[in-house]
Amino acid sequence: MAGVVTRPPVGNRDFASFALCTGAYLYASTKRMVNDMKQSAIFPVIFHVCVFLALQITYNVVVQQWNVDLSKLTVATTSCKSKKVSKLSSFESLRLGSSVWCSGTSKSDRICKFKNLCYHPVHKEYMFFHGLNSVIDGVPKDRFNPALLDLSSVDDHNVQYFNYVDFPAHSLDAYENVTIFDGNNYIFHRFHPDNIMHAIHDDLLPLFHTMKQYSNSGSSQIDLNSRLVFMEGYELGPYSELYQLFSRLQLVIKDNLTVNNTLKCFQNAVVGLSKFTTWYQYGFDQIQGPLPEIQITAKQIYEFTRFVRERLGINESVSHTQSPQVVLCTRHHNRLILNDQEISNAIITKMNKRVAKVSFETHSLERMIRIIGRSSGLIGMHGSILVMAMFLPQGSFLMELFPYGVVPWNYRPYKTLAGLPGMNLVYQDWINTNEENTVTHPDRLPAFGGIAHLSKDEQEDIINTKEVPLHYCCNDPYWLYRIYQDTKIDIDSFSASLNTAIEGSHKLFTQGFQAANELLLPGKVLNVSCVVPEGGHTVPALAISWKPPINVQYFENFTVQYEVWIQKEVARDYLAYILAPTEYVFTEGLVRHTKYRIWVRCLVNDLVGPFGVMGSCTTE
Repeated sequence: MAGVVTRPPVGNRDFASFALCTGAYLYASTKRMVNDMKQSAIFPVIFHVCVFLALQITYNVVVQQWNVDLSKLTVATTSCKSKKVSKLSSFESLRLGSSVWCSGTSKSDRICKFKNLCYHPVHKEYMFFHGLNSVIDGVPKDRFNPALLDLSSVDDHNVQYFNYVDFPAHSLDAYENVTIFDGNNYIFHRFHPDNIMHAIHDDLLPLFHTMKQYSNSGSSQIDLNSRLVFMEGYELGPYSELYQLFSRLQLVIKDNLTVNNTLKCFQNAVVGLSKFTTWYQYGFDQIQGPLPEIQITAKQIYEFTRFVRERLGINESVSHTQSPQVVLCTRHHNRLILNDQEISNAIITKMNKRVAKVSFETHSLERMIRIIGRSSGLIGMHGSILVMAMFLPQGSFLMELFPYGVVPWNYRPYKTLAGLPGMNLVYQDWINTNEENTVTHPDRLPAFGGIAHLSKDEQEDIINTKEVPLHYCCNDPYWLYRIYQDTKIDIDSFSASLNTAIEGSHKLFTQGFQAANELLLPGKVLNVSCVVPEGGHTVPALAISWKPPINVQYFENFTVQYEVWIQKEVARDYLAYILAPTEYVFTEGLVRHTKYRIWVRCLVNDLVGPFGVMGSCTTE
């Protein structure tokens, strides 16, 4: 995957001296042989053998030095095959310095693109070499307060902070071996790669959005010949096949960069992930819940799911009305549905559709996506697998089941997903309100709901608490004790909730799907005109007209209006009007023989366009 850049064992000056000495020695030796053997009958044979040996030795030395000096670099290439490159394109380019270009106004929204960013595998630090060609653009002076950027899309988690250490370019002389990863590299931290919700929400959706921004991929969405570099320190994990969909190159983890303790350098690197696609925060410094300003819509979600399907070779498209099945997500180790067969029978009776049971223990990711994509609903206990609802056909429903004491309104990642603009999914929750239908596991490990390590008083308090109190992530014993319960689902209340979900799905289909509209803003109004109207007015009047913005015809099914400001030339206040026509005679509040400034802008629902060119006129 990568080659090692090795500095030459001898310099050019040493080589010249060596070659000169070798030549002189060969000349002297040959001369003595000629003098001693010129009378010998075998002189011609010996002479030619000596000349051949001399030429062979000189050739080997020259070729070896030529290979080391002029073609000494073997780098990791975008084709996963090693190739030799000239020193100007690799090591000498590195000696000319690192460069960085950052976008964003704070650590939370900043992403940086580097040239010749290096990583020290022993000190575990990123290195920036200041040289003749170095460029530093968009880097704040206080980049250590507290960091230059977040390596993860999870905001302000201190283990995700990124910064680099400054070095002069000539300090590279101290490194005998350097490994260079060529091409484009995306360096970031996966947050929790063994959990499918975190893998998609925290890593892959942000990665996809970031790669679209920085890829030069022609007609395709992202450049699949880019390399993904995971620097958080985890192993590849159970969903590595999903990450691999975003690159044709071998995935790189942090441990790969500590091999041989050689300096590792990235020819081009994008560091950090966009937070544009995230919709939920997990409660590290505040109670968990939807982000206050969610930017992602169904457009980005479905663009992502289409990409994943295409990479997996899944091409079929099924409407939820054509779907012959409903998916029931099952678990095999904890948080079990104790009567899943009864649930399946209830679904079959209610919907007259078969039930497909899926789990990560029994299904591959590709198989699961195929099944969900042909289903009209997905049902499961609260858990990460429910993020797979994004692969449902539009018009389907997501039904989330909650164990006893875990109230739905405090845990909303999947409800928020289903409700994103344009998703067109119906969300329905169900909660177990009967404590007799639950099985707890107080003797398990604390991470899986065990409380035996706590005092008797603490255990009793947790057991007697009927609703999990609000808490921070991630080790609250009240939360863990309840979320890892096994549950017997009450069939009557489940059927009622299922019926609500089905009715919601039918209603959504009847009313029509909501479009995930782009934020189209109206342009400037054109040709603002202001004149004094001809006769017939006993009070001061101004006839104001304008042309609509050039894009107004694309706002179908929207209310298009115009806002007009009329201001005395020497005043700070103004008269404001909102109206639908593009011309109107204004009289209210006007004064004779007064010059007025006129501004007009377009309003489309609650979207506001820019003002057109100011007009002016004087009343009579």
